[in-house]
Amino acid sequence: MRKFPKIESPSRASGAALRAGALVCLLLIVCASASCRGLRGADSLDAPARFEPMVGQAPGPSATTSTGTLWYQLEVAPHQLTVHIRLLKPPHHTTFFLPAQWAGHADYARAIEIHGAQLPSGPTAYTIDRASGRIEVESKQAKWVQLDYSVALSTRADRFGRFHPRYADRTFFAYGPAFLILPSAQIIDTIRDIPVEIRAPADWKILSTWNARKSGPSKTSPDTTVHGYLAETPAALRDAFVVAGDDLIIERQEPAEGAPNHSAVTLAFDPETGIDRASFGRSVGQILGVYRQRFGDLGPVSAYMRQLISEDGQDHLGVGRHAGFVIEMRDSAPAGGDSSAPAEIDPQISLLLAHEAFHMWNGHSLTPAPESELGTRWFKEGFTHYMALKTLAELGHFSREEVLAELATSADHYLRNPAARPASRASSSPVDRARLPYDRGVLLALAIDTYLTDHSQGRLSVHDWFRALMDNLARRHQPYRAGHLRAAFISTAEQAGASAGEAGEFWRAHVETSRPLHPETLFKRAGLHWLNSPQQNQRRLLRLNVPNSPFERLFPAAPTAPPTEPHVH
Repeated sequence: MRKFPKIESPSRASGAALRAGALVCLLLIVCASASCRGLRGADSLDAPARFEPMVGQAPGPSATTSTGTLWYQLEVAPHQLTVHIRLLKPPHHTTFFLPAQWAGHADYARAIEIHGAQLPSGPTAYTIDRASGRIEVESKQAKWVQLDYSVALSTRADRFGRFHPRYADRTFFAYGPAFLILPSAQIIDTIRDIPVEIRAPADWKILSTWNARKSGPSKTSPDTTVHGYLAETPAALRDAFVVAGDDLIIERQEPAEGAPNHSAVTLAFDPETGIDRASFGRSVGQILGVYRQRFGDLGPVSAYMRQLISEDGQDHLGVGRHAGFVIEMRDSAPAGGDSSAPAEIDPQISLLLAHEAFHMWNGHSLTPAPESELGTRWFKEGFTHYMALKTLAELGHFSREEVLAELATSADHYLRNPAARPASRASSSPVDRARLPYDRGVLLALAIDTYLTDHSQGRLSVHDWFRALMDNLARRHQPYRAGHLRAAFISTAEQAGASAGEAGEFWRAHVETSRPLHPETLFKRAGLHWLNSPQQNQRRLLRLNVPNSPFERLFPAAPTAPPTEPHVH
């Protein structure tokens, strides 16, 4: 018999140790018991889970399966999420991994309790090492292996608990990376089209970024509805969110006439948001329409909006996902004050919306290689922010005054950031270092846009550079490295009329250098003047009144926009 160094049961603390003799006896007793459900305690779950064949592409006689096919079943209820994973035709030993570090947190696994592992013949042994996050199951090359676990839900809905699975204000919410146990990369990297069932109370409404297929009443529980989804890739499985509740407001935007059927947009709102949902929905549709037309339609989009009470003036927050995004709108509520005031769709919410929506392309379709993520974060975050600005200006949602104010803010933050200067970088705070790629990326995006627009006389821009990256890498699901960004830029610059040598020198001087950027120089090239007024706390950007100003091409005036912005002659 194989030795099991650590067994975890819900009736014991995760660090409890068993003597070797008692462990052998326990295994023999458990495996001999006809009513046994696995190596777990008295509060064990019923198993194996039933995957109802009427939903989506769940297993059944008519389902098409292949070696290594994987299914997930989620049972959503207040205070607890229960998950069953089933893998067909597993190897002799199957390895699973607990959720790891994500979004600055590494404690998601603490809320997870393993309830057992199953084979068609009954329960099977498993080991768990929480230090490494590794779970080993004796799958014995059976027809299938199943792992059962539950997730304790947080009751915090503030910004400190926003990434953890929670049930708060009568709403369930969870991000995939915070609760999904996944098979090893050797297994999951070979799998596509992963069915997911979500079982929830019949009066609950539900939304997920997974591709919705079918829903209907449970055949075994009349007060439960089973919702069937399909995750096309492992990335789509993990890079997801699920929101559900009895008072959730869900609205579906049908595709415009002539648009592909898969272009639908579904929005979920907490009732407390109190915003003009029709206006918000139009903004979402317009922004996505620009991105889809320019960079390709990625399929259905799911977005969730909620009110986030913040007593410290925290900004609006957002998270982009593979096929959707989450917007958390600040509702500043002083202690003892009224937090029921409706949130307005102000320019900062629009900018956050455009930013998180673009992350579906930049960050979740076009993705960095793990080893390049830190060095290219300026592109993932700062470039995304710049593209959001360009898109809002193009749609007429942002005036030129607002664009100039945002560019000036990024430059001002960059100059004030000690992490931007080699001499003070080592002593800078984690907040400073986290902020730097955003502001530096905005300045680099402006410089690159100016370079391409100027050399092509307005024919090409950063849109063409990004489209080349999408066509060459994202379509083939290939992650990018710093060299890919450089090569695509040089190729686009050559199309714009620059030589490869000139473009390469520009890239080295701006992107690859460790020297600080000079915002005033970058602004001047873009046809802007950075005014340093002693009467103002923040410097102000003005447009230079010069012929063929690059800024006129970077941010063309909307046909109906009044000429309110001042010029410098």
